[in-house]
Amino acid sequence: MLQRFLVLLAFVAFSSILSLSTAKADLLVFGNDAKKSTELSDLVTKNANAKSAIAAFERGDIQECERLLRDAIKDEKDLPAIDVMIARLLMAKGQFNEALSRLENYLVKTPKDAEAHATMGEIAFMSGRLTDAWLQFREALTLVSDASSTLSKVRKDAFINQLLRLRGETAERRQDYETADRLYKELEKASPELGFPVMAQGRILVIKGKISEGADLLRKAKKLDSTIPQPELEIAIALSRGTDKEETERWFRDGIKQTDTATVGNWSEYLKWLLTQDRPADVRYFVERAPEKYKSHRVIKFLDAMALRFLGKLDEAEHAFSVLHSENTDDLESADQLALILVESLDQGKKVRAQQLSQTNMRRAPNEENAVATAAWVEFRLGAIDVANQYLTAIAQRGTNNPQTIYYIGRLLESRGRMGDALAMYQTALGMPGLFLQRDEVKKLIAKHTPKPEAKAGDAKEKDGKGKGEKAKEDESKKEKSASNEKSTAETENAPSAKDDKTDNKSGNKNDAKAIPNADTPKNADTPKKE
Repeated sequence: MLQRFLVLLAFVAFSSILSLSTAKADLLVFGNDAKKSTELSDLVTKNANAKSAIAAFERGDIQECERLLRDAIKDEKDLPAIDVMIARLLMAKGQFNEALSRLENYLVKTPKDAEAHATMGEIAFMSGRLTDAWLQFREALTLVSDASSTLSKVRKDAFINQLLRLRGETAERRQDYETADRLYKELEKASPELGFPVMAQGRILVIKGKISEGADLLRKAKKLDSTIPQPELEIAIALSRGTDKEETERWFRDGIKQTDTATVGNWSEYLKWLLTQDRPADVRYFVERAPEKYKSHRVIKFLDAMALRFLGKLDEAEHAFSVLHSENTDDLESADQLALILVESLDQGKKVRAQQLSQTNMRRAPNEENAVATAAWVEFRLGAIDVANQYLTAIAQRGTNNPQTIYYIGRLLESRGRMGDALAMYQTALGMPGLFLQRDEVKKLIAKHTPKPEAKAGDAKEKDGKGKGEKAKEDESKKEKSASNEKSTAETENAPSAKDDKTDNKSGNKNDAKAIPNADTPKNADTPKKE
């Protein structure tokens, strides 16, 4: 559940925080989401100490949480280890570093805990480290399948089902569709009552171009599980990974035309896609035509405000985000966008408020990239370059696939006189999907600073009409042309081409966004390995 939520929002690079008030049993017990079992849920819901432990964690009392979980395990031996349960709670809050640290220390003492490896895999999956995720899931499967595993049968079956699902999703994200399809089929065979594996198989067929067959499976999945998105929406999202924008939009439009069945999800996903296509005016057009019951929905209002910001209507966007933030002060996304608008104001009071909002966001979600990146940009715009460098270095060391963050790193590098590295960042950002407000600005910057290939001397003479051999004797003309060509060849061989300059300026692979912005670090010193 958590990973699906995060992957969905990653489509448009919005930040996300999952509330602990949802599916609390799923948080502590790996596998409950793959096989809805009363027995699994009862491990937590009927254990007073486990429920109290979650409450203690929510209020920040980790010591009390540990004590209560220790008592909970005495009552129910089938619960995971204390460190694993706390790591899963930290993971759900987005505190990945803390969760990983706890799990790594635990695995030093208990290296054969399948649930710890599975949780490490989940964190890697949500962080985009797909190879790490695959290896951790494989290790977890090996351990849980071992005869010495102490899990009860219901726990073991659910555990293996969840691993099938996560391994399938990981393979799909890696575009290994054959492996993903095989794993989804195994999950369907193990749990034929589930709609997810049928939906996933349908999605893969759509990606492969077999839209009609995929649509049939998606309709079947919807009958098995009414909470699954509409087939038209799943088809549109699957197609959006490709290049056929016309066909993608046709399915999005079909989804919102189904007036009886279209949900707010059909509308919001279409609006998100329009934003990623740099079509903010169309977002506003369709918001006006959305059903009245959806216009007041938070996500629709948020996307409308984003469109205003993309259109440069900053006063209207500021008002819209201010309203959203006042309606829910825990709404980190609206606070994030509001800070980005306010820091560009000439009003000093608004700049101060931008800093307050961004710092509050970062304190509340220190591991959420958008929160840290926004705080960095606000500090950069306020002139605190060293502070911005500190924040962006932390992000770069973890790696990022967000074009907006990469743009911020580029601006920081440019401010430190490292234009070559900055251009490499801008090129990387342009090549990434997702929302990117400064896309046009970056295109102009790259065009301005990319040197043009030097023209051949002979071509220049011909273009200017100033060749000395004009109407001269044939032999004299040949000599002049020969000399001209020799000169042109020499100049061309010695001149630095645009391609060479572009290559030299790169600090990493185009698809490798982990650039180190620290101006004191030698170029390429910390270029990470590509996964």
